[in-house]
Amino acid sequence: MANVTTLTRKVPRNTYFRTTAAALPPHGKSLFDQLIAAEVNRDLYQSHFDDFVGDSLHDMYTAKNDAGATTCATSLAILNSTAADNKYAGFTGGDLSWMGGKNCMMQVRAATTYITKTKLEIGFTGVVAGNAGCVNALDNPTWTAAEDSVLFCFDADATNDIWQVLAYNSAAPKKRQLYLTRTSTATAATTLTDTSASSWIANSLAGQKITCTSTGYEESVGVIASNTTTVATLAGGWSNGTPATASTYVIGNAPATLTVPVASQYNTYTIKIEQNVALFYINGIQVATIPAAVSATTAGLAPWLFAQARGAGDQAAILNVDYLWMIQSREVTA
Repeated sequence: MANVTTLTRKVPRNTYFRTTAAALPPHGKSLFDQLIAAEVNRDLYQSHFDDFVGDSLHDMYTAKNDAGATTCATSLAILNSTAADNKYAGFTGGDLSWMGGKNCMMQVRAATTYITKTKLEIGFTGVVAGNAGCVNALDNPTWTAAEDSVLFCFDADATNDIWQVLAYNSAAPKKRQLYLTRTSTATAATTLTDTSASSWIANSLAGQKITCTSTGYEESVGVIASNTTTVATLAGGWSNGTPATASTYVIGNAPATLTVPVASQYNTYTIKIEQNVALFYINGIQVATIPAAVSATTAGLAPWLFAQARGAGDQAAILNVDYLWMIQSREVTA
């Protein structure tokens, strides 16, 4: 059985990076400050760190495998589905003891060995998920169970093969695309239109930064308040004036290099829930925010990691999890 190790045995590599130290959530403390404070002050913070040392998954976790396997080897938790379409492997963190009212946070360092036909989920769930994971489909997301869940999700079956973030709290799922770039077909003081944007999902871009560039114009920047399938409406309009009609636009806070998994390349994924607001980070860079992400600050959550094959007879989906780090306050905070 795998041992649950303490932080003194292995400090996650991501906390050494300046990007992590500079990533400021709303309360002003960097992720680095909060992670270290949680390890120093045990009276105020509850924490769990697992380096997956041993030859089997710790019995505190619940494995969810459909002809696949979740195992431990070489200090990794290995989620290995079979090659058949929609077969999966994953695990959840036992009881639902993490909550937004305690400002819970999870950090996972992970890599996948195969991208082309793979679905991945990393985050919190409020129930042991069903056979399709937490999210049935990423383009127009529906949930497998009516429970709170907050996730990173990548799905090769989706129109856009990029990491996206989602939240579900017994209401309509909320989704944020982390990166998108194309050319606009119309612009106005508070809007951008792209009639080719058939892959936009209504309100999937809310809260994301949008940057426009065009020949002879300064860079114009705004924040999307809402969107239809073709029109994005900005909160407060553009900085530096309305961009030209046909402008190259980029939506999202994340560099393009972080929005698509690279085979065998490890990245660190962090989700912090402050009351009911979910903050998402990749390698310490804040990539999205979802307000009202959970139904209540006392809603119980557990960590959830999941890999699923997409495509019959092709190749198994494999997610290698280097470590799982969980932190929250011991008391519910206002």
